[in-house]
Amino acid sequence: MEGDMKLLLCPICADSCVVRSSERVNTPFGEYHMWRCKTCGSEFAIPRRSPPPDYYDYEKPEIRWEFYEVLRYLQRHGIKRGILDLGCGEGAFVGLLHDEGIEAIGIDFNEKTSIRQSV
Repeated sequence: MEGDMKLLLCPICADSCVVRSSERVNTPFGEYHMWRCKTCGSEFAIPRRSPPPDYYDYEKPEIRWEFYEVLRYLQRHGIKRGILDLGCGEGAFVGLLHDEGIEAIGIDFNEKTSIRQSV
């Protein structure tokens, strides 16, 4: 295979034009690489792992710089509803969107987090 190219399918658009976008990332629940789809631009981790049950004990919600990048994109394109945050944690991003008048819902598989919706 050529460089960082690997035969992977994007989980969003199912295209095979996927490239590694980061070096190995180490976390308390394992190592992974981030991958980016050249077709739709989505980024995702491989391997996909669920964090341990105590993950949210130390991972507190915070507003990250990426949230503002997405917010600016949504505002530039006039998008005010239909946002789904998969793996929202405790809902910091959904809360930011709500504060800006954007309708969003977030879901997370962890029992310590709940579905959060902004209207």
